Amino acid sequence: MADRKRNYELVMALTPVVNEAEAEAIVENITGFVSDQGGEITESETWGIRRLSYPIKNFQEGNYVRALLSIDASSVTELDRTLQANEEVLLHMVSRV
Repeated sequence: MADRKRNYELVMALTPVVNEAEAEAIVENITGFVSDQGGEITESETWGIRRLSYPIKNFQEGNYVRALLSIDASSVTELDRTLQANEEVLLHMVSRV
C-alpha cells in the first residue's frame, strides 16, 4: 500500500533561552526535514513564552511554536525521533488533523 500525505499539527515547546533567530533556525531545520521527506509546512506561528504545566529540564517556561504540515504517514516516526534528539525542544506533540 502506497503512503499518502496526511495533515498533521505539530506543537512544540523550545527552551526559553533560545532567542527568536534560534527558534526560526529550529523551525527551518524541521521545514528542511519535512521537505526532504516529500512533505510541506503549510503554516507556522510562534505563540511566545508560556508557563509549562510542570518543570522540564529545570525550566518553568517554554517558547511555544505551532506548525501545520502535510507529510507521508511513514515519515512521522522519523520526525518524532528528530524532535526528540534536538536538545532545544523540551516537548512536542504531533497530531493528525
